[in-house]
Amino acid sequence: MASSYHQLGNLAYLQGDDQEARRQYQRALEINEALGDQAGMATNYHQLGMLAQQQGDDQEARRQYQRALEINEALGNLAGMATSFGQLGSLLTETGKVEEAVGYTLASLVFYLQVGAPEGSVNLYWLARQQKLLGEAQFRTAVHRYLGEQDTENLLQLLNKQEERPFHWTNPRSSAAAAQWGFEGRRSRTDS
Repeated sequence: MASSYHQLGNLAYLQGDDQEARRQYQRALEINEALGDQAGMATNYHQLGMLAQQQGDDQEARRQYQRALEINEALGNLAGMATSFGQLGSLLTETGKVEEAVGYTLASLVFYLQVGAPEGSVNLYWLARQQKLLGEAQFRTAVHRYLGEQDTENLLQLLNKQEERPFHWTNPRSSAAAAQWGFEGRRSRTDS
């Protein structure tokens, strides 16, 4: 039943009905808490974070992503950890904490690579954006805090190659994505 409420929340989210989305995610969370379903709770916290981020409540978004991350770490859920780290990286990038965001985005990429998930390509988009915002030298320094010299160089080469072939990433709440699913939608803060 919790997953049904969660899906209703997703539907409301895609349609731009934030109040209904929050109500449905909260209902799902209450059920998952009562059942002790930690994985379900992590998913609910993540969606509540996305909703808060969409609404511009960055502190609440970060709090919800952190809650999801803590649960996913306790469960050893690498894919969940990748998702949480990735959202924290995008949030920090959007709020101007770009240098801090690099570590979260790299962690997300590493976990996605470990589980072989194609969603890791989204991290390349965010890393390229962080590189552009920080500039080459500052970005290199930020990356080198987490990666060795050779891995830093490999990443920079990959990002430079990607400039030749732009990333194709669609925000699930963008007008184009919403239209693909038959919804009108509205532009998000991350649409470009």
